Amino acid sequence: MSTKVSATPARIALGLLAAGILIPLFALNYRSQVRLDELKSSGASTIAKITHKQCSNHGQVNFAYSVGARDFRGYGSCAHSCKDARAGDPVPVIYARHDPRNSECLGLAERQQIIAGNFYMLLVIAGALAVVIFVVTQVGNWQRPGNGR
Repeated sequence: MSTKVSATPARIALGLLAAGILIPLFALNYRSQVRLDELKSSGASTIAKITHKQCSNHGQVNFAYSVGARDFRGYGSCAHSCKDARAGDPVPVIYARHDPRNSECLGLAERQQIIAGNFYMLLVIAGALAVVIFVVTQVGNWQRPGNGR
């Protein structure tokens, strides 16, 4: 006689592991959304100067700009070509009025699409992980060791 094993403990353990991976990714993306909403509601624009470029890192450029008497630095994958950019080139930047450290050189609509795509992918990954966890932990033929014939 064989004793069936419950899949519940394995599903809980794997579900907690998946949640431990997905929740921080969701939180980071949510933080990006909050920062973008802040730019949408209280954004001001200025012209920054490119200080450094990292074309191999998704075309990222570093830039510097001034607000009042304070200098700030930011980075991003700006709309123009990284290959053609040079240190000192101007780049339009949007910054939050009450927190000028929050800045973006990519258009806000483009940034919103990236964030929305990240939320969508996290949802797809969560669904896929749920299916994988369910399939991997199906009770079907599981038996306790030593209880077989």
